[in-house]
Amino acid sequence: MLTELELDIAKKVLAKTPSGQYKLEELYGDLWSNNKSPTTFGKRFKKSVLAGHLQNIALVEKDGDNAWIYRVNRI
Repeated sequence: MLTELELDIAKKVLAKTPSGQYKLEELYGDLWSNNKSPTTFGKRFKKSVLAGHLQNIALVEKDGDNAWIYRVNRI
């Protein structure tokens, strides 16, 4: 799972993201380079989404490069 700080950042990122489908790298933009281990972060992000810690986002499918695609649903 994401830490409290990471959850806060994720919520801010999602709050400014229009509806659509995104990989994590696309969602985070310039912030993505701050991740020391993108694979580990991706696994923890996915667990946080599945646990319901992040609103308005859902898993869609894995892409050809093994990255998950998420759907952001702005209400």
